[in-house]
Amino acid sequence: LTQRIAGLESQFSVPRRLYLTATIFTLAALILLQRRLPDFALRALIWLKNRCHNRLRVEVLENLPLNGPVLLLTNCNQLPEVLDLTAALDRHARVLLVGPREETAPVSWLEKVALGTNTRRIVPQDAAAELSGVLDEGREVLRSGGMVAVNIEPDSEVSRHLVAELGLVPGTVWLPVCSSRSENPSGPAPRILIGEPLRGPSSLAEARSALAGLAANSPLASAPILGTH
Repeated sequence: LTQRIAGLESQFSVPRRLYLTATIFTLAALILLQRRLPDFALRALIWLKNRCHNRLRVEVLENLPLNGPVLLLTNCNQLPEVLDLTAALDRHARVLLVGPREETAPVSWLEKVALGTNTRRIVPQDAAAELSGVLDEGREVLRSGGMVAVNIEPDSEVSRHLVAELGLVPGTVWLPVCSSRSENPSGPAPRILIGEPLRGPSSLAEARSALAGLAANSPLASAPILGTH
């Protein structure tokens, strides 16, 4: 009987070891994901909020460079669009959201999480005191081979200054990204359209022209779109 009990105990010890090993590997994978994607938790929350099914459609993701510094020039001027942008990219991006306080204020708890994770809100009227720090942070991200997103629509002196300074970081690729989101929640699925990288010395006018071209070719071009003012 004693031998029988010992045999049963040894059999039960095997599943415990398997569970422990699986737990260790899972934790290691989560740590690696968090290091590669600092906004991994935000992405997971976006997925869960959409009941594990995000209606977002991403077009021409292959235009996004796999590595190296990238300056995303977007029309994402509201937090719902920033969440779409975050979910669409397969790389972490530091988002600089430029706009009036009332238009960029967080409404949902998920938007508040975004502001604490990967998004920095910049109100033009209050930007003078923090602009130097924002630029230093953006340059550091780009120099380390990361991505920074700046909304260039609507036009503002702050966004122009950010693009002019951050675009000078050596090796930085300028990439137009257009968000198409219907004002009607039950309307067409939101879309993120990624344009072709701008070649050679680029200008903000060239970036805006590329962004307008993406918006015109969007399937939602005829529908009311947020962030296209």
